[in-house]
Amino acid sequence: MLASAMGLTYFWTKGVFTGRTAVFAILGLLLAWQFMNPYVNPFKINKRATNYKLGKSAIREKIGIYLSKKYGDEGSIAIGDIGLVGYIFKNTVYDIFGLTSYKFTLVYKRNVSKYVNYILSKRPDTIVICVIRKEGLLFPRYEAGRIVISNPSFRNEYKKTIMFVNPIYNYHYIIYERIRR
Repeated sequence: MLASAMGLTYFWTKGVFTGRTAVFAILGLLLAWQFMNPYVNPFKINKRATNYKLGKSAIREKIGIYLSKKYGDEGSIAIGDIGLVGYIFKNTVYDIFGLTSYKFTLVYKRNVSKYVNYILSKRPDTIVICVIRKEGLLFPRYEAGRIVISNPSFRNEYKKTIMFVNPIYNYHYIIYERIRR
């Protein structure tokens, strides 16, 4: 694709193309790009970028604000998509994915199951799981979430309290809070 664009540029500078021919050539390249990879075509990229704040960032911001109000200066959370939530929530944040943890790589050798069990042993006050909807049912979107949900201690110690629904993208966040006994 890049080579084609460079070729068009070359012919344009040599005077082979007129203005109208160049416009049709560029439109043809964009159309070919769309057919070759519909997910990464320029028309959809702009739409996704425009909706990002409304979809993904807005939900994470709401989660961060909710958890900050709920726990104040205390409390801990475990979440995979830390990003904006970790920025807003100033207390302890455990990274379920291990992307910000040296232990995931050095101690647990990138073994997601062992690392998630380590996070669960820390007994965070809240665990946030990203889920997707398929055929009317909710499923954890990532492997770490599936491991958390299937852990017996998680099922005994945590309860679902609230779900943040994403109106644009097909993934949502469920907040599980540790049961105080």
